[in-house]
Amino acid sequence: MVKIKKIYKMLNLPLIILAIYCFAFKAFAEIPERLLYNRTTITPSISFEGEEVPKHFAKGNNLSIKTGNYYFAEGEPLVFEGTIVDINDVPIEGVLVQIWQTNSRGFYQFNRTEEDPLNDKNFNDSGSVVTDSLGRFQFITIMPAGYSQTPDEIKAFFEAKAKILSKNITKTDSEIALDGAEEEKIKEEKKFYNYRKRSPHINVIVTKDGFTTLQTQVFFSMYSNALDYYFAKLLKPQRDLLTAKMYYIDSRDRDLGKRAVFNIKLDGIQRFKYY
Repeated sequence: MVKIKKIYKMLNLPLIILAIYCFAFKAFAEIPERLLYNRTTITPSISFEGEEVPKHFAKGNNLSIKTGNYYFAEGEPLVFEGTIVDINDVPIEGVLVQIWQTNSRGFYQFNRTEEDPLNDKNFNDSGSVVTDSLGRFQFITIMPAGYSQTPDEIKAFFEAKAKILSKNITKTDSEIALDGAEEEKIKEEKKFYNYRKRSPHINVIVTKDGFTTLQTQVFFSMYSNALDYYFAKLLKPQRDLLTAKMYYIDSRDRDLGKRAVFNIKLDGIQRFKYY
């Protein structure tokens, strides 16, 4: 009987090891996505010049519903989250993260009256949180909508593209034809550009004593973002760093909304605590 129990335990041991391995693999499978994504380089900044910026930020991380309200804002639910680290990849506690965005109709409503028909009376247009001991932050909001660019932004966009084209030195007929096609493409874009919209994005300000304040905009991988004025000015590596990865909150029920993971790396070193 004793021998049978020993054999039984020996047979179960590999199964137990396999179960532990599978559990560990599942638990750590998301580490590259959630913890290491966008942490190779300092997060690029984007100037808010010409952008609408709220004078006061709402306290709290929930933009999808106002305090004491029963109704939620219109739009697709979105969880916007990430981790903030220093230049050595050490998580930073106590970082103030402030965000603001458009409502589901593509308008910033903090400069509008409550009677404005473009407002969503149930939507908080801004929010602010402080990172926890692991450098994590999270906002509950809705997918922002795009909006039309201003004439000045449109003019600057095409002037920049023309400047890039003028620097191209063509030596062959094929290169000349390519440049000509690019110029024709720009002409076609100009015809319809007033009807284009800025890509959906979230504006972010990150503040912490001892670190350079970060002002930037976060884009979403589910959109091409090709015609966005700010996105178009960025180099490919910068575009990747400012694009949040998108997932469904629950792939079995997509009506629950999406999750955007955006990690931030600040220029500075996190100081050790002294007790």
